[in-house]
Amino acid sequence: MDKLFNNRWFLRFFSLVIATMLFLMVNMDDMGNQPGVFPVTNSEQLTLEDVELEVYYDDEQYAIVEMEDTIDIQLSGTQSALNLFQVTSPNYEVYVDLEDLGPGVHNVNVEQRDFPAGINVTTEPESVQVTLEEREMTTLPVDIEFMNENELPEGYTLGEPEVTPEEVEVQGAASQLQDIDSLQAYIDVGGAEETIYETVEVTVYGPYGEVLDFAVDPTTVDVVVPITPPSAEVPLEVETEGTLDEDMELVDFSVEPESATIYGDLDVINDFSAVEVGPVDLSGMTESETMELDIDVPDGVRHVQPETVTVQVIVDDDDEEETEEQDSEEQDTEEQDTQTMDLPLQMDNVPEEVEVTVTDEESLNVTVEGDEDELDDLIEDDVRLYIDYDELDDENMDEGDEASHDMQVEVEGPNGFMYEPDPESVEVEITNPEDSE
Repeated sequence: MDKLFNNRWFLRFFSLVIATMLFLMVNMDDMGNQPGVFPVTNSEQLTLEDVELEVYYDDEQYAIVEMEDTIDIQLSGTQSALNLFQVTSPNYEVYVDLEDLGPGVHNVNVEQRDFPAGINVTTEPESVQVTLEEREMTTLPVDIEFMNENELPEGYTLGEPEVTPEEVEVQGAASQLQDIDSLQAYIDVGGAEETIYETVEVTVYGPYGEVLDFAVDPTTVDVVVPITPPSAEVPLEVETEGTLDEDMELVDFSVEPESATIYGDLDVINDFSAVEVGPVDLSGMTESETMELDIDVPDGVRHVQPETVTVQVIVDDDDEEETEEQDSEEQDTEEQDTQTMDLPLQMDNVPEEVEVTVTDEESLNVTVEGDEDELDDLIEDDVRLYIDYDELDDENMDEGDEASHDMQVEVEGPNGFMYEPDPESVEVEITNPEDSE
């Protein structure tokens, strides 16, 4: 076939056939008027159904509330004219002109133009009813609807979509604007493993989910949908290299935060028990350091949060520490002082039928050691020496003399001091002891 159409003689013959056919179609009616030829047909009709009706009006000021969108056209003329019309499909137009009309209900004639000569045109209907209203504008938010959400890869989650702009202007007749239920833009998230950036068209919907025809500005919005891969929180392990000098001691080694969140496919992140940070070079370190370290993203992991951590290395000089301890001890010694008090001996928990007599002097000494400044404020009324009768038991009894006992002297006083009684125990005589009754 290609060879045939490449033959110039064939093309010439084919063109001649087409030209002859067109000539016969145009002159068929004249030939029909010749005696002895075909029967005469002076007028034929052709109906065009559902032809789009154009409308001209001030669309910046008015909105069309009601009008027929299509009409039927009846064409009449000679058969050859109609045949030529069908073959050539000329650009024609049927329309209504509302340019000089204001708000309200109008009956306007349907007009037509650009039909070939020799064809009569009638429209059905010949006029249409049009309702015009003042155009108003409102601003409405755009909702994002996800498509194929169930096709997201396992473990992946959708974030809150960001829409720019969040609201768009909608213009139309006031009586129709109230019919708007929502403005929606659709994003296909099926199979998405990364954040989606798309520009999508805004569609106006009515209360029953029907699409409404309104002027929207802008007609599209930019949408960002965060897609978060599966994640896991794992501890951070700081690697070290090198060693401290012999006279240095590692006191503390810490990382803040102590854990990080890794993102990636489930079969990858499930294999991680920790993420390494560093290394930190300890060689030559002579003082404590605090440093910011980046976390290297492990193989297979999408990203790590946070991206940096704070590592604190606390070291100490052994000699310096020893010197400081000595200085501290000396300082403590210098600040300590002692005070001796002569206090009476008191007896606690002695039954009424029992009499306890101290064989030795009932006034004893107690040496108090403590902070020099605090010791200056200590008075004898703050300290008390006593023996406790309840502490007396068989083990404290002297063999052969159940009424004579050696009892420990107790000291009661403010905390923060060291107390040393002198003597530490006293001998007492007990008459009419409870055990003998």
